Amino acid sequence: MHTSKLLFSLLILLFVCGATVQAQLEYAAMGLTNVSSKLNNATQRTTPALTNLALTKQDQKSWKIAPPPPILGNIQDRVSLMLNIRAFTQAEPIDDVNDVLYSLQDVTAFSLNLRLFNVRQWAFRIGAGYQDVDYKIDPDFSSAYNALRRDYLLFLGIEKHFQLPIVDIYPGVIVPIVYVGEEEIEQNLIKDNIENGQVDASIGVLLGANFRLLNFLRLGGEFHVTYQDFKQQVWRNLDEPNKIQLRALNYNFEFVVGIAF
Repeated sequence: MHTSKLLFSLLILLFVCGATVQAQLEYAAMGLTNVSSKLNNATQRTTPALTNLALTKQDQKSWKIAPPPPILGNIQDRVSLMLNIRAFTQAEPIDDVNDVLYSLQDVTAFSLNLRLFNVRQWAFRIGAGYQDVDYKIDPDFSSAYNALRRDYLLFLGIEKHFQLPIVDIYPGVIVPIVYVGEEEIEQNLIKDNIENGQVDASIGVLLGANFRLLNFLRLGGEFHVTYQDFKQQVWRNLDEPNKIQLRALNYNFEFVVGIAF
């Protein structure tokens, strides 16, 4: 399932890149046609009396190529607001010291991120989001069960943006701060949900690319590698919940769409 989502994500990015390059070629062709037309007008205005074939200042201006089309966007962004939508998450199963196997099944997540740029295109990032974490708990001495955890997220980060003609490429460091939410147990034998309520922070690195569509619209993706280390309560048996240590690397890919100016 994760492989199919990754292939779908790559196909979307390739489609956007192809559409952008095609638009650039069309604008270049329009620019060449415009220059050819102006050259013809300059030739028609030349009279036999001008034996030296010197061009007037007006003619010289007509030789200048038009500035880049709006699709190239502004090379120096100052502020951006982006919506991130999780495409997939990959994580290894975690075998806790309490003989509890934690397996991540699926993650649905989104976040809204604000970036503030300086003149050297370093960006400070702050964002907020929400995620549903679908996982499976398999204790050695009890029945396995599935559960859904609801988390609220705060993101802080620093990024370096390399503004190329049609794409913005940026590596960065990000610190997700997670409010570990309620556990909804999907098991008839266990009727009570688990209230976690603690706040934990992790750290990760990212690599992103945003294509410029028009002067302000951005569309792209981000790849995250995040190290998480926090405790979560689970039902190890039917009597009372126990805390397990979740310590692992998570690999995420997210679609990105937003505006910049």
